[in-house]
Amino acid sequence: MRELGLSETRALVLVGSVGAAIPFLGLMLARAGIAESYQFYILVGAFILYCVIASQAWHVALSRALRAEPDKPTTTDRPAETP
Repeated sequence: MRELGLSETRALVLVGSVGAAIPFLGLMLARAGIAESYQFYILVGAFILYCVIASQAWHVALSRALRAEPDKPTTTDRPAETP
């Protein structure tokens, strides 16, 4: 998360908030009496949105790391291990 410019405290708050948001959404949908099939699709959609946002964050962090230190190898630059 440092590659994204977030301090450790802000990263913790962000991860904790996202981690609590999806179960909270599920509880609120159940309390509102929404049909379970709709709840399922809404939560699957929220999870897909989370995956897209996390993927974009990884891409931004990787591009920032490569711009900052172009000569330093990244985890994707490791040579394949031979048996």
